[in-house]
Amino acid sequence: MLKVPESLNRNAKGVREMGDPADSGLLLINYMCARLGIDSLAALDVLDLGCGLRFTQSILNRNAPIGTYTGLEVDETVVDFLDANVTDPRLSYHHVDVLNRLYNPTGRRLDADAPSPLDDARFDLACMFSVITHQQPEEARPIFEFLRRHIKLDGWLFFSAFIHEDDVSYEERDPEAPGHMSSYSLPYMSKLLVDASWFVVSVADPQPNGVPIQTSFLCKPVARCSSGDS
Repeated sequence: MLKVPESLNRNAKGVREMGDPADSGLLLINYMCARLGIDSLAALDVLDLGCGLRFTQSILNRNAPIGTYTGLEVDETVVDFLDANVTDPRLSYHHVDVLNRLYNPTGRRLDADAPSPLDDARFDLACMFSVITHQQPEEARPIFEFLRRHIKLDGWLFFSAFIHEDDVSYEERDPEAPGHMSSYSLPYMSKLLVDASWFVVSVADPQPNGVPIQTSFLCKPVARCSSGDS
C-alpha cells in the first residue's frame, strides 16, 4: 500500500470529495480503457504526462493492471516522494521542468526536438489528465509534439481539455489567472493536434456517468515519413 501525505494531494476539491484518490484514479483508468476498447492496461507501456500520484495509488492500492507505467511530473516533490516510496519495477518517474505561467512560471518551454529524459523510448499509450486544461496554445502544441515523438505508430493519445462552443479559438475562463482554466474551441484544438501529427478518433463530453473528467480526446498518431516511426 502506498500512503500519500495529504499535502501532496493536488486534485481539485470536487475530486477530493469523491473519496480516496486511488478510487477516482481507477474510475479514470477504466473509462480510458473503455474508450480504447480494451479491458485493462495490462499489456500496454503507458506514458503519463503530469502524472501526480493518483494513478500510482490505483495501480498499487487497487491492483489496477499495468504493463509498465512511466510518469512525467513538473512538481519535483511528487517525483522525490514516488522515487523514495515506490519499488515496483513496472513503475518509473521523471521530473520535467516544463513552463506553465500559473503553476511553474520559472520552467522551460517544452521543445519537441530537445533531449528527452525518455531517450528514444516509445510507448503504446500517452495520457494527460487536467494538464491541457492549464496550458495556453503556445504551451499545448509543443506538448502534443513531444508526446508524438514517444508514441508507437500504432499507439494512442488520451487527454482532457476545457472545450467551449463559441467561435473564439482560445480563451481563459479565469482571466485573472492565465493557465488556471485554459479553454479551446473544438476546431482549434483539433487543428493543434493535426499540426502535431495526431488524428482525432473521438471526442466525448465532460463527466460521463459521473467520471471526473472534462471533454476528452482519443487520438492516433499520423505517420511521418522522416520521423523513423515504428
